[in-house]
Amino acid sequence: MRIEKSVFTILVIMLAIVLTACGQIAGEKIQLQLNMQRGESYGVKMTVDERISQTILGQKQDMTEVTSLECTFNVEEVGADGMALIDVTYDSIFLKQHSPDGTTIEYDSSDPPAIINPMLCGYAALLGQSFSMVLSPNGKIKGIQGVDEIIKHMIDQFYLPDEAAKISIERSMVEQFGDEVMKGMMSQVMDIYPGKPVGIGDSWSREIAISRGFPMISVISYTLKARKSGVAVIEVRSVVKNNPKSEPFEIEGMKFRYDISGNCKGTMEIEESTGWPIRSRLTEKISGQMKLENLPQISGAISWPIFIESIWVVERID
Repeated sequence: MRIEKSVFTILVIMLAIVLTACGQIAGEKIQLQLNMQRGESYGVKMTVDERISQTILGQKQDMTEVTSLECTFNVEEVGADGMALIDVTYDSIFLKQHSPDGTTIEYDSSDPPAIINPMLCGYAALLGQSFSMVLSPNGKIKGIQGVDEIIKHMIDQFYLPDEAAKISIERSMVEQFGDEVMKGMMSQVMDIYPGKPVGIGDSWSREIAISRGFPMISVISYTLKARKSGVAVIEVRSVVKNNPKSEPFEIEGMKFRYDISGNCKGTMEIEESTGWPIRSRLTEKISGQMKLENLPQISGAISWPIFIESIWVVERID
């Protein structure tokens, strides 16, 4: 009886210790933020698996596309305040697209074809190109440079005999997808930190507005779900809606407008010691209307419904 009681007492004490330890872990706060050092580099692979469905002038058009980019983030400088200057270089590119007419085009920079499809020259031109950004410890993008030059380099790879048309396209692309637009897009990737210590179950949110390119407003919520082996697991939920302040995307006189909304959900994992995202998987579903104005062949404008489902997978590949 005494032995049984002793065993029971020991088990109760052990259980109390375990429960106390779990309570400490669950209640412990952590400051999730970037902690980078000069000379460090981070390899990142991003894969987007996208399905697009449209009905244009009564014709249903379905398209699928898989795009994979591998980049290296090199930390060039880190100030006393933690602000980091980072160079981002495109190391490899893969694209495979199934068009509505049944054709397939593909490009793999690790095994490039002897003759590159003219439609893919822009992707091939990305290889080895770099841009730089200034990033704060809490993930705020303070500035981006070099994207405008990359766009110009990409356009130079296309055969555009009309110089005026080339200048017009270049100007439109830089305006719609250049440095400032990339700043907003990168903010969706990096502006993810709470700005204060958080514990398991705590949530925080961000609102990010993009007014050009694909104009939208994303309201994103994050919840710290778990901590294990030095990795913070975060649940991500967002609502996407049209940006009413956006200007239409214009190219060669034609104007494109978007009226879209949707949602995104998934998880991401952050390395606690560096604050660097190491894995994430997000599923985004967007639907709405696209509108095309100033078509030379058609008076007025045409609009059509569109549905896009995308799976985003980002992983560190050091």
